[in-house]
Amino acid sequence: MLFAVGADPTPSSGIDAARVTRSSLRAEARRALETGCLRIGILGSDADAAVVAAEAHRLGTQVEIAIGPDGDLARTFGLGPGSAVAERLVHGTRYPIDMGIVEGAWGMSVFLNDVGFGVASTRPGRLRWFLAGRSRTVVTGRRRVEEDRACGVLVTSGQFWHGLAVSPKASLADERLEYQVIAVPRRRTAAALSAMRFGLHGSSHGLRRGHADAIAVEVPPGWVVAADRARIGRGSAMARTVSGVVSLLI
Repeated sequence: MLFAVGADPTPSSGIDAARVTRSSLRAEARRALETGCLRIGILGSDADAAVVAAEAHRLGTQVEIAIGPDGDLARTFGLGPGSAVAERLVHGTRYPIDMGIVEGAWGMSVFLNDVGFGVASTRPGRLRWFLAGRSRTVVTGRRRVEEDRACGVLVTSGQFWHGLAVSPKASLADERLEYQVIAVPRRRTAAALSAMRFGLHGSSHGLRRGHADAIAVEVPPGWVVAADRARIGRGSAMARTVSGVVSLLI
């Protein structure tokens, strides 16, 4: 089954395709999974693919997803604009990945690539990071606690975030999440973002990095939280991985 989110799907021989809205995708994905359709193509964002993964998790089944070519997940696999979702839906190679779960005051949400807090909940920008207030944050992973005055926290499973190589050595299938505490001094904002573009950033830029299979993020209650670029709530949360639910078709 191929779902085109907010656009008309290109007809493909032998493939059922439907145009859906973001608000109807969840119900349509659930209906497809309940009828035994376990290969689903998404012409949409990483967040749209995460909706399909979330429904598979709720139903206790596995799903294979052919993702669109424009998100950070596609960039991790080197899938460019010419990568045809319909072709991978039929002929793609199965690549199992971890699914991320983040739980906060709003409830539970699923992500496949990243979850961001504060300035990491939206597109990175020099002015935005420069003007953002710094607040107390505490990030706790296995045997490690990072406490700082920061403007954002980013948790990733994939290698890219808004096209920046934030975790260039990350694997989507190692049952591990990476975190980055954005405690960048205002005078180093431009340098930090430039270094992140090529994966050369570190503590010298005011970015604290680490990894764990489960990560607790304590931030101010007003901070926005976004999963795969889609806003899901505000405040502190716990993130972890689940394996055995999702595979990408590459």
